[in-house]
Amino acid sequence: MSHIVQTKTDVRDPIAVISACSWLRLPRPLQAPFQLLEVRSSNNYAPI
Repeated sequence: MSHIVQTKTDVRDPIAVISACSWLRLPRPLQAPFQLLEVRSSNNYAPI
């Protein structure tokens, strides 16, 4: 059985997110609309 879950997150310090990604050697986050399970989202962070 499938479940649809809605989550909400707030990025309060984008510079800290960028710094953490750099420190962990992860790709820099990109703030852009993205699609998840045929639902379009905007103003959220998604990996490059």
